[in-house]
Amino acid sequence: MQEKLERVFIQLTEQGYILLKDSLSVSWLSYRNSVKEKPYGTAWAAKRLFHLGDLVNLFYAVAVEVWLQRQWLEEDIEIYRALSEMGSTMSSDATSMIIDLLTGTSGGLRIHDRNKQDWYEQRQLLNNWLRELDWPELAGSNICQKVWSEGTFGTERQFCGTHYQNRNRLSTGAMARFLHMLIISDLYSPLICQRIKSLFNLDLDIDPYYLEQSNTSEQNPMTCLNIISSKNITDHKLIFARTKRGTLNVVVLFNEDERISKDISMISSLLMDQLID
Repeated sequence: MQEKLERVFIQLTEQGYILLKDSLSVSWLSYRNSVKEKPYGTAWAAKRLFHLGDLVNLFYAVAVEVWLQRQWLEEDIEIYRALSEMGSTMSSDATSMIIDLLTGTSGGLRIHDRNKQDWYEQRQLLNNWLRELDWPELAGSNICQKVWSEGTFGTERQFCGTHYQNRNRLSTGAMARFLHMLIISDLYSPLICQRIKSLFNLDLDIDPYYLEQSNTSEQNPMTCLNIISSKNITDHKLIFARTKRGTLNVVVLFNEDERISKDISMISSLLMDQLID
C-alpha cells in the first residue's frame, strides 16, 4: 500500500503538482477481509496538523453523546435540533450553541484577568476529554474552537491567539483512527457509534451484491461518500469506498493550501482511482 501511495504522489508531481508533498496529508485504511479485523493501512504525512473546519463537528457530536451519558447535560429538544443541523448542513450556528453547552462558555467582548483564565479553562474541557481517549495519533490536536463563517470576534478572536495559534487542528492519522473506531463501533459504545454514523449519513454497511448490480461503470467500481469542508481555509475530504469485491476503504485527505484547492477534486479522484483497485 505504501508503494502504491508513493507512486500516486510521483505521478501527480510529474503532472505539475509539485506542491503536493508539502501541502497534502493522506491516511488510507483498507478492510480487506472484514471490518471486525485489523485493517491494512498506510499514510503520507499522517502527523501533519491541519485546521479542521467543519469536520470538527464529528468530535463535538460524540462529546454531546458522552456528556449526556455522564449526565453532564440534560436532554433537550434544542440539543437534538442543533445536532441534526450539524450533521446535515454543518451549521456554524448550531455548532456554536453546542460548544456553549459542552463548556459552559459564551462569546462576547474581550475578557481579562481571572475571568479570562476561567473562561479558557472551561473551553479546555473539550481537549481534556479528547486526551481521555489516549490515542498517540492525537498528539498536538486541539478541538476547543467554534466554527465561523465570516471570522472570529471578541472573546472568540482573543481565544484563537494573536496568530491563530490556538485554532482547531488535527492530523489525518487522528481522523482515520476516529473513523476506524466508529466503523468497528468501539467509540464509547455501539449505540453512540450508530447515532453518529446516522447523524452524518456515514453508510458503511453497503451491500456488495447491490453495488455489483447497480454500478454500471467498470472504470469506477465503487461507491463513495464525501464529506467536504471548504470554508475559505480548508479543503478536506473523508472518502468511504467499497469495491465490487466488498472491500471497504477509508481515505482521509487534508489540504489547506489555497494554491491547489481548485484542483483538489481532481486530485482526490486520481488518488481514489490509483489507490483502490
